[in-house]
Amino acid sequence: MRAAGVDDRELADYLAALLLEFGDHDRHVRIRRTDDETYHYLVDMVEDLTGLDDAGERAFLLRAHLGNYSLWLAGLFPDYIAARRSRKGGPDLPYYDELGRQGFGSPRSTASPNTSASPPSTAPPPSGSLPCA
Repeated sequence: MRAAGVDDRELADYLAALLLEFGDHDRHVRIRRTDDETYHYLVDMVEDLTGLDDAGERAFLLRAHLGNYSLWLAGLFPDYIAARRSRKGGPDLPYYDELGRQGFGSPRSTASPNTSASPPSTAPPPSGSLPCA
């Protein structure tokens, strides 16, 4: 993580936990391990957030997953994002950065006591800069 300019231990721990969690089978497409709904596209999470009660647990989990999934995709797979953009007209990295900010920027006071989905207070590194890529 230090090679990518991440010197904050709390942030490095958060990113390492995210990599481990999302590396577990299809966990990266679910807002929690036991959820039946899968999200392969960020826009699907945004659509599901529309109309949800912001104080509810599902809305909190969707916002947290939106931030985490954006960070995971843009940080580990920037070449995949660029290739999709050139082949199929997909969104660019700033799109992922903005949706990630929206997910992380939402109030965290709605977190349930059993949920540790809030990111550290330090902002995640810029997209494409995770050392695992």
